[in-house]
Amino acid sequence: MYNKIFFKEALKIQGYGWPVYFVLMGLINVHLNPNSDIWSLCMGLFVLVLVFNACVGLFYALLWRKWIWISVTLAVVLFVGATELVQYIIEAGWTSWGAIDELFYWNMFHNYLGVMCMSAMLAFHVKSKISDKLRRQEMARRYEREIEIRDAKIAFHTAQINPHFLCNVLTGIQRQITLNEASDAIERLANLMRYLLSVSSEGAKSVHIDKEIAGLTQYIQLECERFEECYVDYRIEGAPYELQIPPVTLITLVENAFKYGIYTDPDRPLKIYLTLVKNQLVFECCNAIDKAKKSRLSTGLGHKNIVARLDMVFPNRYSFLTEETEGKNYRVKLVINQSEINEKTEMSDCR
Repeated sequence: MYNKIFFKEALKIQGYGWPVYFVLMGLINVHLNPNSDIWSLCMGLFVLVLVFNACVGLFYALLWRKWIWISVTLAVVLFVGATELVQYIIEAGWTSWGAIDELFYWNMFHNYLGVMCMSAMLAFHVKSKISDKLRRQEMARRYEREIEIRDAKIAFHTAQINPHFLCNVLTGIQRQITLNEASDAIERLANLMRYLLSVSSEGAKSVHIDKEIAGLTQYIQLECERFEECYVDYRIEGAPYELQIPPVTLITLVENAFKYGIYTDPDRPLKIYLTLVKNQLVFECCNAIDKAKKSRLSTGLGHKNIVARLDMVFPNRYSFLTEETEGKNYRVKLVINQSEINEKTEMSDCR
C-alpha cells in the first residue's frame, strides 16, 4: 500500500513541478541560446524526466527497501546508461546540443549529481509526508483503541451484576420457596456471584478454564431452573490442562443465547459444546432464533467487549466467528490457542 502512496505522491509533485521547470528553461534558453529549437528542448526535458524518475526509484529502493548495495549498483548502471543515451542522441544528430569532447563524461557526471540531488530531495519529502501520515494514523488507532478499552472496561464491570439477570433469577427463586427448592438455587446463585465479583475486584485479565467452566455450569443450571421446559445440550470434552480465558467470556455468550434463542423445544435444544485439548480450547454455541426476541434492540456490546479483551490477552492467538443461517439458527465459535493460529477456523453444523 505504501509503495503505491510513495509513487503516487512523487508523480503528483512532478505534475506541478515539471511544467513550471519547462517554461522557465524555455525562457532562459531563448536569451542564452537563441539558436536552440523547441525539439531539442523537448528532447532534453524527456531525458531529464526519465533519469530523474529512475533516480527516484533508486532512492525508493534505498530508503524503503534498504537495498544498499543494489542501489549503488543501480546508480552506476543508471549513470552509464543515461550518458550513453545522450551520446547516441548527439551522434545521431537529433538535436542541436553540440559536439562530444573529451570532458563529455565529466560534464555528464556533474549533471547526473544535480539530478540525483533533486530526486533525493523529492524522495525524502515524500517519505516524510508518508511517515507523518503513518504517525497520524497510529495516533488515531491508539485513540480508538483507548476508547474501545474504556468501553470494554465499563461493559465488563457492568456485566458483573446484570440487574435483569438478578431480577429474573430471584423471581424464579421466589416461586420455588413454597416448593422448598430454593436452597440449591440460592447456593448456585451465590457461587456464581462470588466468581463474578472476585474476577471483577481482582481485575484479572484471564482465569483458569476450570473457574470459567464452574461459573458457566452454575449459570446454565440457574437458567434451566427458571423454566419448566428448558432443553440444553451441554457437553465438555477433554482435560483443562493450563488453559486460560478472559473471565465471563463463555457466560456472556451463553447468556446471549438464552436471551435471543429458543430453548423450550426438545427438538431444537440450546447446544453448548466446549472442547479442551492441549494448548487450545474450542467453544461452540448454537441456538434456534426466537423471532419475537430478535426484535429487541441489541447494541452488540457483549461481543465487542469479548473481542476487545481477547485482543488484549490473546493477540493473534484466537478466532471468534458468528454466523446466522437463513434466519433460523445463530452460531458462535471461539477458538483460543496458546500459540499462533495457523489453520482456518470453520463453523461446524449444529442443526
